[in-house]
Amino acid sequence: MELAPFQVILPPRIKFGWGQIGTIGPEAKKLGNKVMVVTGRTFLARTGILDQIRASLEEAGVEAVFFQEVEAEPSLETIERGRKILAQEGCDLVIGVGGGSSIDAAKAIAGLAREEGTVWDYFAGRAIVNPGLPWIAVPTTAGTGAEATKNSVLSDYASKVKKSIRSDYWVSSLVIWDPELTTHMSPRLTAATGMDALTQAIESYTSRGANPFTDSLARQAVYLIGNSILTAYREGDN
Repeated sequence: MELAPFQVILPPRIKFGWGQIGTIGPEAKKLGNKVMVVTGRTFLARTGILDQIRASLEEAGVEAVFFQEVEAEPSLETIERGRKILAQEGCDLVIGVGGGSSIDAAKAIAGLAREEGTVWDYFAGRAIVNPGLPWIAVPTTAGTGAEATKNSVLSDYASKVKKSIRSDYWVSSLVIWDPELTTHMSPRLTAATGMDALTQAIESYTSRGANPFTDSLARQAVYLIGNSILTAYREGDN
């Protein structure tokens, strides 16, 4: 049987391991001098994760602006507001910290930094023609795998439309995947995001667009999640 052509686009670097969040300062220093940290409104501030990030950036001599306005479903207004602050502050790097919403918002803000139109233009189908700013993904939940994709899922609340803007340029420059950051989740959120990740893996494996590369990742994901989700739910720090 002839193998259909396929293309794989991945982040150039993924750092995985307990305690890796402590390296974010030196890693950011390699990519920029002033960073916008994009995250949600309250949760990460309560957990102390943002304090860890702030301390690491300060120690590395990287100036930071914190944009803590991302909703559960990122709105076009939030993205446009983030773009304006990014430009006003002269940031040359973006870090997205949190679940899929924060990661997608950071991706869009960085990805549209060098585009001329508004986010509404690109939501309506205008083509992305320029590489955006470099950006780092720091996921704190399992789920959609937004840190490894080229699309940003956004919502236009006025028209009640939710869809993605996508570009090959939008793949992250670096992913820092620190399992310790997921221990702050409640059992309910652990279950919800774990089932989200399992669903994504099953859909990937059964997709008509599946290929040998994605099949290998999907099979391993199903195996790992199936053997760990109950333990993670019952023992939040495990």
